[in-house]
Amino acid sequence: MLDSIAIVLPFILTSALLPRTLSFCKKRSTLAGGGLVVLVATTSLLLAVAASFKFPIPQLPIITTVSLLVFGLMIAHSGWQQDTKNRAPWRYMAINILAVGGSLIFLPQIINDVPLWVDRMVLAGLWLTLIQTYRLMDKVDGYIPVTTIIIAIGLSIIAKVVVLPALVIAGCCIGFIRFNRPKALLEVGYVGSSWIGFMLGGLFILAIASGTNTWSLITLALLPIADIITTLIITILKTGKVNITANNLWYHRALDLGMTHAQVLWRVSKINFLLFLLAIFGYVAHTSLYTLLFASFILAVVAGRIKWLEG
Repeated sequence: MLDSIAIVLPFILTSALLPRTLSFCKKRSTLAGGGLVVLVATTSLLLAVAASFKFPIPQLPIITTVSLLVFGLMIAHSGWQQDTKNRAPWRYMAINILAVGGSLIFLPQIINDVPLWVDRMVLAGLWLTLIQTYRLMDKVDGYIPVTTIIIAIGLSIIAKVVVLPALVIAGCCIGFIRFNRPKALLEVGYVGSSWIGFMLGGLFILAIASGTNTWSLITLALLPIADIITTLIITILKTGKVNITANNLWYHRALDLGMTHAQVLWRVSKINFLLFLLAIFGYVAHTSLYTLLFASFILAVVAGRIKWLEG
């Protein structure tokens, strides 16, 4: 692991410092979609550069890297149009489906005991859900980059096959946090949030395909996953409709209780770091299912406290 970090450290430093040279953005724009230049372009460029070198660490096949970058930029462009031109939601979703479907052509089968089309349908549904989850997370300043940093570093530790792209993404989010921390000078926007959700989804699939413990991976990203799944279930039970808005998610309900963006971000960061430690412990100690159950209990307590504060 130390060898891997030493090799990718120049990319992490470059990606963390490069946005500093783009600081003109904070003076000229506070539009949603600032993530296009500062986050998406920086990370995509560095991922392409990193993929072109042969490092003595596990690396993704070139075709896999290229497919993720190409279809990721397709999603980013769709998000940019949604941010700046307010395109119809069906157009945005159609492009997401097309990008996910196209990427799955180049990714291995995960569920081996079912027909390939079933595996593709399940993965596509989960991948699109993660993209949607990230899209809704942009309502709290700093939430997306901080969460992504923790998840990506965790991925680099427990899934060596994705160590290079995971750490490059983490480094770029470190660079972007100076623009997106409370009070945000630039928002991640649909362009950045959809792109990060897409890239992380691809890395999770590759990690599972490489034999990485699935329970540890779920624990790592449990906060956003549990937030959207429980909200979806409650919404369906109450209204009979599949209609999730940011207002129903835990972090937005915390804002409605009077917390500031900084207070919510601090609490989210502590929870995500705790989940990170549990995921690593479960992976190392081979108790990943038990740590996942313990992590789920912690989030149940968090959800219960929000409900109690709401009265």
